[in-house]
Amino acid sequence: MLPLLLGAVICGFFIVLARRFGAQREVWVYAVGLVLAAIIYLGCALRGGESRWAILALVAVALFTLSAWLGVRFSTIFLGVGWALHAGWDALMHAILSVGFVPSWYPTTCLAFDLVLAGYVFFFLARKKSATPT
Repeated sequence: MLPLLLGAVICGFFIVLARRFGAQREVWVYAVGLVLAAIIYLGCALRGGESRWAILALVAVALFTLSAWLGVRFSTIFLGVGWALHAGWDALMHAILSVGFVPSWYPTTCLAFDLVLAGYVFFFLARKKSATPT
């Protein structure tokens, strides 16, 4: 329970920090954060000598980077989808596959972070963007 709470609280601070950059830069902060979240798994796999997982993590980095780019370029919905999918990635890597190259507390903390941020992007940021006249 503590890792879930920790992830949600850290995400709250991340959102407050990102909002301080202004609306356009806020989206960039979330996009860069999504790419970095994926790179963390790649780094852990490489550090742990898990080359087969590193290849999978590299593919994930590419997909999350695409989602981040689409989120900045076209619609924050892509960004929300990317964060939601990253939560699924956390669940896949830890709960289903039981990989040993990440600390045991990390996937649960990251899962909570990802879900809170995906919810924020879907329910607040995307709505705010669609309500803004172009």
